Amino acid sequence: MPIEAIQRSGETVEVVVGETLTREDVELLRRALAHGPRGADLTVDLRRARTCEPPTVLALSRVLERSGARFALLGLTNDTRRLLRYLDPASATPDAPRAAGGH
Repeated sequence: MPIEAIQRSGETVEVVVGETLTREDVELLRRALAHGPRGADLTVDLRRARTCEPPTVLALSRVLERSGARFALLGLTNDTRRLLRYLDPASATPDAPRAAGGH
């Protein structure tokens, strides 16, 4: 499976993505977040991923924003960040935690 690890420590969850981020991974995270506590700190580490299609990263970003979690996406390339900013300015997250909804 492309997700290598999901680690929880208190209210903090870290998801480590392996070589590929897929739409199925995004759906799995969406379902998990729907049943988890709102307002948790969530980090999705994409630094090991070799394949992250921009539409999939955009879908992930939208799922994270809707979850109510404070989140960070680690390992986004500058090109992907620029494309996300173009497609949806609210979804172009920096490599630092931020509140859901872009606040």
